[in-house]
Amino acid sequence: MRIVLDVENTTTKRNGKTHMDPFEANNFLVQVGTKNVDIPSERYLLTFDHVEENDRTGANAKLLQTILDKTTLLIMHNAQHDLMWLWSSGFKYEGEIYDTMLAEYLLQRGQKQPLSLLACAERRNLTFQKDDTLKKYFKEGYNTNEIPLDELNYYLGCDIDTTTELFTAITAEAGAQSEGDRMDRVRDITFKVCRSPHKNVYAGIPGG
Repeated sequence: MRIVLDVENTTTKRNGKTHMDPFEANNFLVQVGTKNVDIPSERYLLTFDHVEENDRTGANAKLLQTILDKTTLLIMHNAQHDLMWLWSSGFKYEGEIYDTMLAEYLLQRGQKQPLSLLACAERRNLTFQKDDTLKKYFKEGYNTNEIPLDELNYYLGCDIDTTTELFTAITAEAGAQSEGDRMDRVRDITFKVCRSPHKNVYAGIPGG
């Protein structure tokens, strides 16, 4: 099962810099969105810790782990960030990964164009464009878990829809290349390098 995944988490501002990683004591997981590439109707926006909703029963955590257990390819844009949050939050995933940001970088072959999800979507003229909800609220001093839940849901939905379409576009482009131009081996090694260090970091965390 090929699943697109994206996480939303709180951030900490310190010394003029925004820290987004789970190593910050005050940061926590807010939401995780998933979408089945082959069955688009299987799309979930799971809330864990938000001022309007909290996963007190653990039902959303159980559902997410069930999805991860069935996943054979986990697709993310900037997998390094998403995997850190999954593992640090106690979720388990042992399958293969596909990072659309790294895949796009490899296809550029040194051209060094912007690699944000929005930049990739605009450059490829994708149907789903990344929503700017978070930027607006961050400027007003809100943290992620304080953004109105319906707007945060819309933002997260845009992320996973855009990532899904980006994955489809990248794999189609890579598949159309001649065998001599394809970089499958380099891509696969790159994904393994992206995944392995973070797996080791969280290997000793209970539940991780």
